[in-house]
Amino acid sequence: MAADRPEAGSATTDLATSLKFVPTPAPTSLRDEVAALIEPWRNTDKKPPFTTGELIVMTFVMSDKEEMSDKEIHSSILRRFSYYCHMAIDFLTDILDSARSGGVEQGFDSPTDDFYDALRSYELPLQREFIDSPSSDDYGTTMVRTTFRAARIYLSHRLEPDRLGNFDFMQLSAELREKIYKMLLVYPSQGLSVQPTFEDEPKGLVLTPTHPLRGLQLEEWEAREKRERELVYLPSMGEVLAILRVSKKIYSEALPVFYRKNLFHFPPIGELQQALGSMEKEVRQMIDHMQIDFDCLRPCNPSFRQLRGLATVLPDLALKTLILQWPEHGSRKECLCNSPAIVKRETSLSKNPSLVEFIALARRAKKLELEGNDTFKTWLENKLGESGTLVTSGVGKVDSSKKAVREP
Repeated sequence: MAADRPEAGSATTDLATSLKFVPTPAPTSLRDEVAALIEPWRNTDKKPPFTTGELIVMTFVMSDKEEMSDKEIHSSILRRFSYYCHMAIDFLTDILDSARSGGVEQGFDSPTDDFYDALRSYELPLQREFIDSPSSDDYGTTMVRTTFRAARIYLSHRLEPDRLGNFDFMQLSAELREKIYKMLLVYPSQGLSVQPTFEDEPKGLVLTPTHPLRGLQLEEWEAREKRERELVYLPSMGEVLAILRVSKKIYSEALPVFYRKNLFHFPPIGELQQALGSMEKEVRQMIDHMQIDFDCLRPCNPSFRQLRGLATVLPDLALKTLILQWPEHGSRKECLCNSPAIVKRETSLSKNPSLVEFIALARRAKKLELEGNDTFKTWLENKLGESGTLVTSGVGKVDSSKKAVREP
């Protein structure tokens, strides 16, 4: 009977012998995935179903580059898709024909007329740098950078299968929901600028530039080419706050995150008045961090008159951080009067009663930063000192726990 028993381990050995080694296939490269996605649309006369932002990111992937110039990206899009290539040829033909007939007329439709706007979108995983050094070979060019990892995340909705089922967001803990709200609604620390960005474009939010020109109002620098090329646009407020429409519960949880966690930067006084005036009192009271740039010394300056309308909205603010900037240069130096006595009178801080509201706002702020004109800094320090609120030339702590910072 013992001879009839199978040897120990023989069954395992036979099974292992019968199995064949099948290596796991290598994952498809991002470039191959994108190539397969766009292939049906490369040689068709139908418009590809991709946004301009998606086309820009796809161009980096298909070119196997993480840095390209804006012109190189644009050219690659036009060349890669027959639809855009044919439109570009027609566009050029119209221009040449018009020029031969006596001058180029306005009104031609560019194949990708929103290309440069798309480049400035906050949603794209891009970094842009305008090369303004004459010694550089790329002088006058905007260099655009991304990473393939960021590109994959941005294009994931195109490359991954649709998700199945629904997820009960409200079953998450309040702490996790808050983290998600912050990911959606809190922007980089330099803040959001509330302003009319350009004369021919609607008012909206942009990221405050990280390298403003010292002492100049933000709006005065917008005409500068470097600033224009590197400005980053946010979506419309309707898109930014779209999650608030889901339910009243999410509205009550998410709205304070947006207004309490972001720094709001108001370059022109008029935009401050308009923005605050359009908010409900409860929303104004949520704002914790604000920067205000103003230039309103002269009664003949429109911003001087706009200050008076702020008396009804500024008292609602009790800020954690307040940055007041008075430009070193600007329209206050352009006086219509030649008499030194009149100029002195009309540029006197003490002659502007509307500044009282800003003094009160500064007193209520937990942290105060003064930037720009030294005369303005000294005047405001004296006013705050009169009320017992001490502001020093460094970082100072006073009984009210207020911190005041003066730039050197």
